[in-house]
Amino acid sequence: MMAGAPPPEVKITSGAKAVINDAELAARSGAVLKAAFGEKAYLSPAPGSASEDYSEFIMAGVPSFYFGIGGLDPKAVAQAMATQTPLPGNHSPEFAPVPEPTIRTGTVAMSLVLLDVLQKK
Repeated sequence: MMAGAPPPEVKITSGAKAVINDAELAARSGAVLKAAFGEKAYLSPAPGSASEDYSEFIMAGVPSFYFGIGGLDPKAVAQAMATQTPLPGNHSPEFAPVPEPTIRTGTVAMSLVLLDVLQKK
């Protein structure tokens, strides 16, 4: 209001569109991650609901590669699998990724993918 902008149009909708990776970019980036992380890296071709807004970039025509890096304590994962108890997701206040090596792995993964995409081929 102070800048004289028009009032925003707020539209409340239920749900969001699926996140579907660009097939070519996913294959290329997946190969980079596989080379760096071996069998720990795998492609999941199924569409996901990974974000409330990320799919809007895809719908606008931006080639996208949405990926996760894990980060939960392996002991907590093993216990959850043994007791068939769900683990908290990233929007939960109980979500507790292990800082090391999660931050390092995420930084390396993102850097490798970006460096590959930025190369002229």
